[in-house]
Amino acid sequence: MGTNDEQIEGRVLYTAVEPFDETSGSRWKGYAAWLGKPELPRVITLDHMLCAPLVTDFEDDDWQHNVQADSLLDFFHDFEYLKQRTSSFPRRNLLAVIANPKPHEMTQVQTPLFVFVGFEIVDMEMCASAILNCGGYPDIFSIDELSSKSGLLQDYGRACKIRDTLRERFPDEHHAQCRVWAIWEWVGAKS
Repeated sequence: MGTNDEQIEGRVLYTAVEPFDETSGSRWKGYAAWLGKPELPRVITLDHMLCAPLVTDFEDDDWQHNVQADSLLDFFHDFEYLKQRTSSFPRRNLLAVIANPKPHEMTQVQTPLFVFVGFEIVDMEMCASAILNCGGYPDIFSIDELSSKSGLLQDYGRACKIRDTLRERFPDEHHAQCRVWAIWEWVGAKS
């Protein structure tokens, strides 16, 4: 845990990512088969290899609204700004997230415009999801535990247990040094 955690934990942040679903063609089909869930219609993830962030070429105004910490520049404090900033993308998935949330912090996102989709476990560099993109840890969790709608975990305690077990069992593996992220998907008007 470093300074990035101090800047983000317990705070609602927003990010815009490329959707990764059945409309992604052969890339999706190959991924879903590899994951072992060919019936899965999509994944919602902060894994930059699966769902690339949409804001990568930063404009001057971005620096007034984004998180200025390693591997987190594509996370923003201001949802309305991010929504406007990404309005030109024909396909986008806008997400509200909380890093390593405590149970009482989960109530911070209570609006009909966002729907809770689950818990993700991603390495500190936001490169790889421990549950969706690391080849699996069958002795730590089962792919069957993932939601059939989002590919995420639905139980907070279970997500924390997986994160903690990965850290303990693989202390020298950087992909096993992870954060749990609570994720809500924006379901408001897509303009």
